[in-house]
Amino acid sequence: MNIRTRILLLTALAAVSFCGRSSGNEDKAKTSNASGVTSPDDPSLQPAGSPPSYVSHTLISSTQLEVTFTKELTDGSATNPSNYLFNNGLQVTSATKKSGAPETIVINTTVQLQLPYILTMLNLTGTNGVTINGIVQVSFTGLPSPNIILVDWRNPSTTLAFPASFGPISLCVPSQIPGATCIAAPFYNKSATHGILNGPNAVAYKYRVDAGAWSAEIPIGTPLAATGLADGFHTIYIIGKHAAGYWQDTAASDVYVKSWVQDTAPPTAVLDPITLPASVTASQTLNVRVVGADVSYFRYCLTNGAITDCSTSTYNGSPDSAAAFWSIP
Repeated sequence: MNIRTRILLLTALAAVSFCGRSSGNEDKAKTSNASGVTSPDDPSLQPAGSPPSYVSHTLISSTQLEVTFTKELTDGSATNPSNYLFNNGLQVTSATKKSGAPETIVINTTVQLQLPYILTMLNLTGTNGVTINGIVQVSFTGLPSPNIILVDWRNPSTTLAFPASFGPISLCVPSQIPGATCIAAPFYNKSATHGILNGPNAVAYKYRVDAGAWSAEIPIGTPLAATGLADGFHTIYIIGKHAAGYWQDTAASDVYVKSWVQDTAPPTAVLDPITLPASVTASQTLNVRVVGADVSYFRYCLTNGAITDCSTSTYNGSPDSAAAFWSIP
């Protein structure tokens, strides 16, 4: 083989060696982010036998945050609430893997305050069977809850509040002495409820009556109006939305809740004829019993021509449930 032949052969071998290389960067990760820069947290960069490591955390709402790891965790360690500890009284209510992104853990908590918190994570194991050594801690400041703190239950289109205000209504039951013992009970005699909402951290709200669907988003400045309610027991739930865009969790402990008995058909109360006195009596005390289907409470007043106390001495009472009688002094 002459010198020229050897030079040609070496050149050919060099060309084969060069063509066999992909780029000279073949040791880099196979995936890159949008900017084309390889992520240092790419799972393909982690040794096969290494434990998961923390990547980032994101606050979603005042009762939820997400924590992302380099590797997926086992179901048992990822969803165990005892593996996530907070300070300042914050408690974990549940933990789940994020749908479509199993490397991210969704941690639900009790309502956060605007306080600095430290989340301590321990006993977390990757699906490769390797457990994180020691603990992982992240710090954050709690987000404010957009909860509704007060509702003024009245129709804003009128100048007067409802005569039977939605909420505690003074009802009175007979006592052993002249007079009555008054209690508060949430009865309501309208077929619709109206309210003006107050939530210092809320810009909008939604409401739901009983097990019905949640309403559409309503600006906080628009009064609530729930109409067409049937008679019976009802509960209304109201959640708020923060200016940052997150909603109060429907299962949060500070969701506004109000229950009442809807009764738009008043029952008929009558005096038990057995207890009525003679048509003419010298007695200054009238002992009678009030009866009637569905009569739970009653209101009475005394009138005799020009003499009446119906505007000054009217109060509620309760029908007798046994042999006792209601005494009208």
